Amino acid sequence: LAYVDAITYWLKPASRGSLSLDFMQQHHDRFLSVFHLLRRDDLPPLARKALKRQAVSALWKMRRDGGGLAPHATVDFARYALNRAFSFEPSDAAMTQLAGRVARLPDVRRIGEGVDSARDC
Repeated sequence: LAYVDAITYWLKPASRGSLSLDFMQQHHDRFLSVFHLLRRDDLPPLARKALKRQAVSALWKMRRDGGGLAPHATVDFARYALNRAFSFEPSDAAMTQLAGRVARLPDVRRIGEGVDSARDC
C-alpha cells in the first residue's frame, strides 16, 4: 500500500520460482507493508482499523500456509478469529513484536543484506 506517482515494477507472467507463487513471501510482504503504514501518525481511525485487520489476516495466513501441525490451535488463529468476530485489534506494542517475528521468517527475500528487524525492512 503506497501513494506513488510512478511505475514501481513490471509484472510478468508467473513462472517456477516466481514471487507470485511464493505465498509465504506474499504474506510477509503484506504484513510488513501494512505495519509500516500503521506507524504513520496521520492515519484516520477507520484506516488504522482496516490496516490492522489486514495485518492480522496476513499473520494467520503465514501460520496456516507454514505447514505446522494444527494451525487452528494457535494464537495467530485466535487473534484472527477475534478480529473478524469482534473487531479485536492488537495494540501497537503487540504489532511491533509481531513485526519482529515476521522480519525473522526464514526463506523469504528481503531488501538489502543484514535485515533482521521490522525497523530495517
